[in-house]
Amino acid sequence: MRLTKFTFFILMIFSLNTFAYKIQSALIPENSQTDNYILVTIFDKNCINSEFNARITTVAKALNACWTQENDNIKVTINETKEIRIIPSLEFKYMGESLPPTSTVEQRKDTKVTLTCVADAWAGDIVIERNKDGSLKSMVVSGEQVNPSEQGNSINFSYNGMNISLSTLTGVFNYETSGFQKYLNNRLLGGGSAKGAGACKVNNNQKIF
Repeated sequence: MRLTKFTFFILMIFSLNTFAYKIQSALIPENSQTDNYILVTIFDKNCINSEFNARITTVAKALNACWTQENDNIKVTINETKEIRIIPSLEFKYMGESLPPTSTVEQRKDTKVTLTCVADAWAGDIVIERNKDGSLKSMVVSGEQVNPSEQGNSINFSYNGMNISLSTLTGVFNYETSGFQKYLNNRLLGGGSAKGAGACKVNNNQKIF
């Protein structure tokens, strides 16, 4: 597959969907043997520690890099391979402003969210932890570890005799009693609270006393 110069420009335009930080881009031939082009984007910020202030996009992948000004040229050094490209400054065009790029370390963090949930049949806290890639790491409901499964925008789990489905978009959850609890509700309690709904909200994750 080959990307033409026109195709690369279209991709570049669609990638600039948030404006707030100065960027410039240049489209240059990959090498003299092919008709492929690479897109070089530089951000108006310093390159410190593990961060980057440039990206090189090829047909196969995008690479983080650091750039510096050298006379009338832009020197771009790819972080992973240390390969250097020297590009005339005049090749770069001002493309507007976008949010500054963040380092890979900043982008990939475990997350932990605490929810306070209320329904007729149950009220309590849910602590949800996710891995760096966004997948579920653990889930604790009112101090009890559960085994959740996530499908689309819903987290499904069982707790205290209830099957619960929690929306990760709205915080609304539906529940239905199951197993022995369902038997007790139907036979002994006249079917009360067999099904219902509730809502969760994010709290500030701090003790109040």
